[in-house]
Amino acid sequence: MAGTWLCVCALLSAAFFTSTLASDNSIEQLVGQPVEVSLDDERLQPAAEFLETATSHFHNEKVTIKNAKVQVVGGLRYYLTLKVERTTGFEICEFILYSRPWYNEMSVESNDCDILEIKSTFLVN
Repeated sequence: MAGTWLCVCALLSAAFFTSTLASDNSIEQLVGQPVEVSLDDERLQPAAEFLETATSHFHNEKVTIKNAKVQVVGGLRYYLTLKVERTTGFEICEFILYSRPWYNEMSVESNDCDILEIKSTFLVN
C-alpha cells in the first residue's frame, strides 16, 4: 500500500513540476535549439557574406534576408528566409546553411528556391 502512495505522489510531483516549467516564460532557450536573431546580429554576418558571394553572378536578382535563426551544432546552422526580387516579381525562399568556421567552410543544406541555384559548398574567408 505504501508503494502505491509513493508512486502516486511521484507522479503528481512530476505533473506539477512539468506544468510549472511549461508555463514559465522566463526559462532560457535550450542549448542547441534554433534561436531567432535580429537581422543586424553579428552572428549573421558570415551567412550574409556567403549569400552575397554566392549570388553575385545573378544580375537580375536582389537577395534580402527577411528572417533568421541560428543553431549551435557541430558548427553553426543558419535558417534563413530570403526575399529574392526580380524584374518580374519576387519569391520567398527558405535556406539552411551550415558553417564550420574553423575550416572556413559554409554549405547549403537545404534550398527550396527555384530561381537561386547555389553550389553546395563554398570556402569562405
